[in-house]
Amino acid sequence: MNTIPATASYCPVVADEQGNLWTDSLTIAEMFDREHRNVTRSIEQLITDGTIDALNFERISYIDSMSRTRHALRLDERGFLIAMPFIGGRRAREGQVRLVDEFLGLRRQLASHAESRLISAEERLTAIEAALYQRHPHWPTIHQCKTQGLTHRQTCEQTGHKDPNSISRNLRRMKEWGVTGTKRAK
Repeated sequence: MNTIPATASYCPVVADEQGNLWTDSLTIAEMFDREHRNVTRSIEQLITDGTIDALNFERISYIDSMSRTRHALRLDERGFLIAMPFIGGRRAREGQVRLVDEFLGLRRQLASHAESRLISAEERLTAIEAALYQRHPHWPTIHQCKTQGLTHRQTCEQTGHKDPNSISRNLRRMKEWGVTGTKRAK
């Protein structure tokens, strides 16, 4: 069970290490202008009747302003979206809009971050490929010759290799490394 201090400033929606988005019953109570005990009671009823399943919530605890340990619920995005219409309160619509906007905003941030990680992975692959081409500058030529349908012997003439079997070995290595030979050696 996670413990959070009640006085801690935290975002209404957070993401865990796997990118799952969460909010908690304290935040919902604040945004919907309801008593926390009423919010947890509404959510507990949804859990009891199976509307919200065990994968969509987690029981947590927090320290209140009088240093007492209290219980709360942490809901994932699905759990929150299911519970949202059942919470009510004076500012229910405003709270719903703000929390949904928070979920969507954080999801966009996570997608942008994941995209930047993909770009850096592609850059790393490009660097690895460039290093392979530096070590084997004849690979693009071999690939080009084979694309043109030249025999191993004809490819040897183009690359300066003496043994046609070396072309076979290079093609096998290129395939193992996933190198297409489309980059030009410098």
